[in-house]
Amino acid sequence: MNVGFRQATVDAELDHWLAATRRLESAHRMTVAWFRSRLPGYPLLKAPQLCRNTPLTTEEWTFELGWTRDERQRGLQFQDKPSDVSALLDASGETSEELIHTTQSVASTLSKTDQWLSFEDEAASLDDSAKEELAVARKHLREALSPASVDAHEPNLALPRNEYRSQTTSDLIGSLTGKARSYSEAFERVNRLITVATSDVFGQLVAFGEPPTLSVTNLDLRGDKSANIQFEAPEHYTVLLDCGNVAWLDDTLVTDAVRIESLSTSLMPTGDGMLRLGAVILDGTADGWQRNRR
Repeated sequence: MNVGFRQATVDAELDHWLAATRRLESAHRMTVAWFRSRLPGYPLLKAPQLCRNTPLTTEEWTFELGWTRDERQRGLQFQDKPSDVSALLDASGETSEELIHTTQSVASTLSKTDQWLSFEDEAASLDDSAKEELAVARKHLREALSPASVDAHEPNLALPRNEYRSQTTSDLIGSLTGKARSYSEAFERVNRLITVATSDVFGQLVAFGEPPTLSVTNLDLRGDKSANIQFEAPEHYTVLLDCGNVAWLDDTLVTDAVRIESLSTSLMPTGDGMLRLGAVILDGTADGWQRNRR
């Protein structure tokens, strides 16, 4: 009886937890989709990356947080805030108002970034020739990524199928010319910005809390204007760090937070280990976090 009772209790708690995580995922996806809906031209964006069966739109496994057909048909571009999110998170009153205000503030900040403004400019400058080239490219990509074409490359394994989609899409973007290519590349950058800022980094903060501060050496800024950096850190950080983690560096040359992009371990002549890390600087985070860091 006791064993059965405990099992029933565990099952009930698990069901409750799974229901909560489903609501959280739905709220997160809807919020990201709403950020995307602020882009000029949404939902009828001309980017080939949004063709059917690309890494961004496939219904199969992908590394990407997909652009679903359902989300693009909801009329999010006409909404001044993500609908249903407060209800999904059981937020009401002041909490709901703060959630809406914060989301709108993030959207406003995104719209002022270089990536966003560049995409706006490229979208506005598309001429008939570029639009035609993009339409032809989307047609070719749909054919190249048809279920039969993907099956012919790899009928079963998820990773090779995803790699085929990614490489085929990348090759097509690389074959574009002039304004069509500039527009597609600008979309790639702004989509990456939205994903990193509102999904990847956000997920890290939810899972791990306030970013740690790392003691680093041999900092390489890789050019004064580059967001990419490399540095070394003691081996004991191995248990703390992985690709995707967000961290502060105890070096005055980098005041913003960084996101880890690569990590390797090397053995020194003394027998001690050393981590070599590559990261991207998250511009503006020093200002955004200043109150919390003090």
